[in-house]
This record gives sequence, C-alpha cells and structure tokens, in this order.
Amino acid sequence: MTSDLHQTVIGQARELEEAGKGTEALAVLEPLVAAEIPDAMTLAGTLLYCGMGIEPDGVRAVALLSRAAELGAGLAAHNLGTLLTTGAHGVAPDAQRAQQYYALAKQLGCDLSKPGSAG
Repeated sequence: MTSDLHQTVIGQARELEEAGKGTEALAVLEPLVAAEIPDAMTLAGTLLYCGMGIEPDGVRAVALLSRAAELGAGLAAHNLGTLLTTGAHGVAPDAQRAQQYYALAKQLGCDLSKPGSAG
C-alpha cells in the first residue's frame, strides 16, 4: 500500500469511529496495524484506550501506542503518556512512565500545547 492509500484507509476508519462504529474502524485499520503503519497504530491504540464504540482494552492500547511511538509517532507517545497518567482498563497509572512518553512526544514534534503540532 502507498502512503496515499494508507491515509485514505485511516480516514475511513476515523469516519467509522465518529459514527460510533469502533469495531468496524478497528477492522479497517487491522491490515495497516499488521504492517506497522504508525498512524494506523496510533488511531487503533487510541480507539482501544478510549473505548470509542468498542470495549476498552488498555493492555492492547499500550502495546500499539508504544510500538507506534518507537516508530516515530509523536501523537502515539502523547496519547500513551495520557493513558499512563490516567490508567486504563487493565493498566495502572504510572506517572513516571507517563512523563517519559510526554517528553518523547515533544522530542518527536508533538507538543499539543501548541496549535498544529500533533506530529
């Protein structure tokens, strides 16, 4: 798949998520997640963390977001920091690790205190 096609599929998944169809959104993302496309892993992990139209799964969310962060996705690092700050289904809060992921997010260009920097 090309990058343009990746973005099209991710856009379809976002539309499904916004319509409350989280299970379908995850199914659409699954091939991209399997191919380790960071933006798809970030969206899938966020869906699982927030339970957007699906049963929350904090453990799987951590796995997806941490791998996406390793691959350079700043938004994944930020979202993982948030997950670790609050805790999630099956994941206890961990303030120290949360701060490490917030720092990584900023290093990767994702500083959500600045407009347009969700890198």
